[in-house]
Order: sequence, then C-alpha cells, then structure tokens
Amino acid sequence: MKTPFYLAFATIAAFFAASASAIELGWTAGPMASDGSTIRTDGTLVYAYSSSGGTVGNVTFTRAVSFSAATMVSATPTAAGNRGGSFGDEGVAGDFGNMLKDGWYWDDGDSSNTDYSYTLTLMGLEVGHTYLVQLVVHRQSNNMMVSANGTTPVHVRGETEANCKYGASIVGVFVASDATEDITVTYTVRAGDRPLNAIQVRDLGASGGGGGGDPVETPVYTLTIPAKTGLVLDSVTTNGVAVAVANDACSIVSNTTVTINFTAASGYEITSGNPVVLTVTGDKTLAEGEYPVVQEEGGSGGGEDPVVPVADGWTAVAMGSTSASIRTDGTLKYAYARGNYTVNGVTFVGSDSSISNENCVVWEATGGAQTIPLTAPTDTEEGGYKNLLQTAWWATAKGRKILLNNLESGKKYLVQIIVFRNDGASHTATAPDGVQTIHFGGTDWEYGGSLIGIFTASGPSEEFTIQYTGTACINGIQVRELSSAGPVSSRGLFFICK
Repeated sequence: MKTPFYLAFATIAAFFAASASAIELGWTAGPMASDGSTIRTDGTLVYAYSSSGGTVGNVTFTRAVSFSAATMVSATPTAAGNRGGSFGDEGVAGDFGNMLKDGWYWDDGDSSNTDYSYTLTLMGLEVGHTYLVQLVVHRQSNNMMVSANGTTPVHVRGETEANCKYGASIVGVFVASDATEDITVTYTVRAGDRPLNAIQVRDLGASGGGGGGDPVETPVYTLTIPAKTGLVLDSVTTNGVAVAVANDACSIVSNTTVTINFTAASGYEITSGNPVVLTVTGDKTLAEGEYPVVQEEGGSGGGEDPVVPVADGWTAVAMGSTSASIRTDGTLKYAYARGNYTVNGVTFVGSDSSISNENCVVWEATGGAQTIPLTAPTDTEEGGYKNLLQTAWWATAKGRKILLNNLESGKKYLVQIIVFRNDGASHTATAPDGVQTIHFGGTDWEYGGSLIGIFTASGPSEEFTIQYTGTACINGIQVRELSSAGPVSSRGLFFICK
C-alpha cells in the first residue's frame, strides 16, 4: 500500500493530540477542515448550538438564531445579534456551509482596530468531570484574529485551509470545579463584527484523579484495511489529519470519524463508494462490502456505457447514450449546467444565462445561452441526462478561458466538460494540450463528447483555455476532488494554455 500523505501543518498536529492515547488538559487552536470534519466527537455530547442549526461532523447543533436561545451558555457582554448568512460560506454546501456563513456577533461600536473580548459562561457542568468545549469562528475577513483562554491567535478566515479559510476551531479541555466555567474570547486587530458560529460541550467522564490534572484516558482501537484487488490505499484521515498506516492497520481513538481514500490500481477504475467514511467504536476490519466498487478498465460494470479512466493529463471521450458517461470519481466539488439536473448521482446547479460565479467562471462566452433547441438521439436516457444534452451555453468560435476557484493546493482534481450540439455542422473542441479533440456530434460522437482533465492544484484557482472550431459550446462542467496528492510539482499545473 502507498504511504499516506501527511499534512505539514504543525498547528494541526498539536491541535489533534487526541489521536494519541489521551486527551491533554489545556487549550489549542487551529483551522477547520473544508468538510467540517474538524468537529470533535470525543466523549458524550452535553449540548451544541449554532446560529443555523444542523448536523456537522456527526454532531447535531441546536438552532439558536439569537444567542440568548443557547440556554446553557451565556455571554458578557451579550451578543449584538445574528448576521443572518453574511459571513460567507466559502462555496461549501449543506449544514457546514450554513454554519460558516451564519453566526452571532459582538460589536462595541469602536471604529478603530483594537482588541475586543467577551466572556462565555458554560453551565450545567458536573464537578469532577472532564469536559471538552469547541468554538467555531468564521467570517470573510482576512485580518481578524481570535483566541480563547490564552491560545495562540488564529485567523477567523485565511487564504488557505491551513490558514483557516474555513474558519478557526478552538478547543479547551478542563476539569469542572464548579457547575459553570468561564471562557474569555479575544479578537485582535480588527474593528466591527466579531463572530462566533458554533459552540459545543462534550463530557469526557470523571477525572478520577482527585487533583483534576491528569489526562483523560480514551480507548484506542485498531482499524485494519486488508489489501483488495483493484484498489490502492491513498490516505486515512481523522478530523482532516493523516493517520499512519503500517502493515494494513492503524490506531484510531474511540468514537472517531475516519475517512479512507483509495485510488484505482493499474488496469482498474473506481465506479462508486470512494471515500469510505465510518466511525470507529471498537477494533474494526474493513469488510468486503465496505470497499469502493471497482471494475477493470473498459469493463461494463453492469452499465451500458462504461466510464473510461484517464491518467493525469487530458483525454477526449465520446459521450454514450446513458448517464454512465458522467464521471463519479472521488467527491463532487461543484457542477454547473443550464438547468438543475441530477445525472448519474451528480447534481448540476442551473444557471440560465452564463457560467459565472465564485466557483467557476467562463470568459468570452459572448453568445450567452443556447436559444436553438437541441435534440438528443431518441435512445438517449430520459431525465436529467437528456436534459443536459438538450441545453447549452454557446458563443462564437475562439478560445474559451475557464477559471476554476475554491481549489486546495496539493489536492488532485478531475474536471469534466460536456459538449453536444449535433446540428450537422462541423464543431470541435480541443483540450489545452492542443492534442485531445472532441466533436459535438456526428459519426461516433452522436451523443457529443467530454474533455476530461486530471490535475494537482497549485493554488486556490486554476485557469485553462479550450479551443473551438465552428461554435463554442458547453452543456455542463463539473469538478471532482480525487485525493490529497502530496507536494505540488515544480512544473506547476500542467494544463494552463493561453
């Protein structure tokens, strides 16, 4: 098996000391992971509140639109209010995205860049028990820093995930000496709204030490991942941090959510089920039915139009008559089409005029939306797939610059660009490598084609150009996260072409 990739962030390594056999008393701060998996699940949940509510990282947060509705936590001075979604979701969907963009705030009205503090009081504690408290803090302000009870200040939002792009997580572990516990939260070098997006308190059990200073022992279990034909273990992570794997096994702290990423072995492709996500509550060996589904390259795997696997670089692929031509590798980052369609399990977000948003931007699309109804072949799979082929954005024939945003440096991505017109004219699209070319329709391309690029992100955004003849056309575009690819090559992104 491949050696798993490691995150080279010292603050994260310290922050997740809980991956050892004990959780140490004290306070630490670090970045939230892009999928919200930094939310702690140690011990037993006592209470959790967020402004928007919902479930993040397997923890259900009670909705408290006003901070006063968080009945087990009080604040001095009281929160000024709720910003109602104005803190920005960083392009994240679901409950975690809502948590990022929605939160309570404190504001003393001071227009200067001065420090500001308030005190949170946790209630309902049992004397002698050890508790873990976690604060989630995010708003789109790159120069605001936050700390609590003496932690090193961290950004409430930075340019990269390691620099708290998805907010900061502050964790304190303490032994209760009273039914309440005070936390001092301090914001530095920033005027205006000081955010708090979520708070949870977890009971780790009685300290049993009398003095209350000993670490709380937490069970550690062995997770075994036997080798399986067609799959290569890529990484094992808990709360966004890599776990070392030796002899097909690793150690996992009890009640921890684990993400297991695989890549396809040579000659195989993964068709579904990657990554594997599970919660470890005892010694665990991955069972046969829990692995991702694989098939040999070019095999049907039960579908009519098998997906053709590609290596790093660009490939031109003819679309088939069914939605199996829509890639499902890895995890969907985002997908856009003319309408809202779910195709082969991939949800495309509709934009009737043009592709232009914070995730994906296409320049020079002067023609706007396709106004001529497109007609897919009669044997095309009905529903979302047929709708996808029958609507498109178009423009005059020239290079189409495409900018992909919200990427994470060092991670590997797949981008798929679907094109179909089939109006009898000669239309082609050539990938940035200048070699791979697809046709919009006609012999062997009657369902259109797709350009597929696999790349390792060298930064939060990547730009490339597709060259067209005839008419420029895009029916849909999706970006999928494949894995953490390790250090970025000094060659940079291979497909930039201007």
